[in-house]
Amino acid sequence: MEAGAESYQRYCNGDDSAIAELIATYKDGLILFLNSTLHNYAAAEEIAEDTFFKLVTRKPAFRARCSFTTWLYAIGRNQMNAALRKKAKLHPAPLEEALAADPYGAGLEQTMVKTETDRAVHRCLARLPARYATVLHLAYFEEMKNAEIAAVLHKTRRQVENLLTRARQALRRELERENVTHEDC
Repeated sequence: MEAGAESYQRYCNGDDSAIAELIATYKDGLILFLNSTLHNYAAAEEIAEDTFFKLVTRKPAFRARCSFTTWLYAIGRNQMNAALRKKAKLHPAPLEEALAADPYGAGLEQTMVKTETDRAVHRCLARLPARYATVLHLAYFEEMKNAEIAAVLHKTRRQVENLLTRARQALRRELERENVTHEDC
């Protein structure tokens, strides 16, 4: 049994300290995953909090049909989609304003992106369409297999393979604009 699944099972059985383990283990990765779509670090943090709040209050059943990480990220993605739908109903923002938002929050991401090449790659990722940035983040930063990505994104494996191919091509073009070569990465 995966460590996250084991901790979650302990929490569901009454061990309140296990939720702290889950948060410590998965919070940073979940925030970065959400930020790859939102390009708003503060919003990503808030949705990650909502995701863990849902685990605490509703205790949804983990049936081990996929890895715990995949299951958790799918919940986070659903929370993000619900928040985006709610926000769109309240006051739609112009597309230009959304695209001009700073994709990097202070703190965690700045410490993780240390070298200039890393910064260039992250700048390029931020310029990609959200679906491309998300699939690349899951594949390379979270090291998920195509089947796991398909579960998180509610797509077939074939759709994920095609999306990854197009996302890699788009990232390659952006990296060329930044004069970052394959050897630099």
